[in-house]
Amino acid sequence: MAVMLAVLSLLLHAAAFYFIILLFSKYSGLKAIEKEQRQLLEETEQLLAGYMMEIKDENEKMLREISIPQEPRDEEKQETAEREPNSREAEEEELPAHLKELVLLQEKAETAANPEGSSLSPKDEVEMLSKQGFSAEEIARKLGRGKTEIQLMMKFGQK
Repeated sequence: MAVMLAVLSLLLHAAAFYFIILLFSKYSGLKAIEKEQRQLLEETEQLLAGYMMEIKDENEKMLREISIPQEPRDEEKQETAEREPNSREAEEEELPAHLKELVLLQEKAETAANPEGSSLSPKDEVEMLSKQGFSAEEIARKLGRGKTEIQLMMKFGQK
């Protein structure tokens, strides 16, 4: 009986040592994973800090450029002064005859579709001009509104 107890004790000790070794290997594996995670976190923080510094530098550079008033050169002033009074006429002169006719027909169609000026709601005007193929920027210029406002009207009008 004593021999059986000794064998049983030996088996229990062996099993206990086996489980202790198994737990130690799992624990060391978790420690290694934790160490890798810390390294990744540190690298990510360093990358983000570097990125933020670059953005800060670019913003400061942009603010410096904006704050410095840049006057156009004398040549550019003269060119724009010459173009402004005759800009509408110059555009019409540059167009071929068949395109001029199309522009006139389109203007007539717009006035016929809306004889009272702007009796349509802004949303309807945007929708009508959009269907005619005008871009958001062109519509904004025609209606005297912001480009973003027109884009929003176009998006909400589609739903």
